[in-house]
Amino acid sequence: MNSRQISLILFFIIVHLFSFGCNKELTPISASGQSFEISCGTITKIDNYPLYTMNYATDYYFDEYLQTGDFPLISSINFSTKKFSCTCFTSFAEGNQVMGRNYDWSQKSTYLLLFSNPTDAYSSVSMVDLNFLGYKNNKPPNHADNKRPILISPYYPFDGMNEKGVAIGMNALP
Repeated sequence: MNSRQISLILFFIIVHLFSFGCNKELTPISASGQSFEISCGTITKIDNYPLYTMNYATDYYFDEYLQTGDFPLISSINFSTKKFSCTCFTSFAEGNQVMGRNYDWSQKSTYLLLFSNPTDAYSSVSMVDLNFLGYKNNKPPNHADNKRPILISPYYPFDGMNEKGVAIGMNALP
């Protein structure tokens, strides 16, 4: 299977998962059967692309960020080596709102479909490219080297939607 076919498959998976919205009852079905316990929740490997899902179960202090502006920065990204090519779309056909995107990166990445349910804010679902946060593909999600990328993932959504239907989509172009 070539990278374009994989991108299309990932795209349709994302579209399908976004159509569920922010349902707190959604339990991911893992084709790989792998789940990893980490400090902010359980991360489940859906496929070998790899695509993971996680219900972020701890406070990530977003309200503090809004008050202080102290943002968890990432320092390991060299954007000059990235080749960008993205597409987002929405459809509002007869009350069935759908949002989708593709990832046409030139290199393999690790993706996280992140469900956040903060106690004092709206629940949301978002897609995060963990490689942009310094995620190490050759190590499992519960490895110490991958702790920070997963912990800060709620701050770096590429796309997402909250429980009220407010949606965002990010495209990057050279």
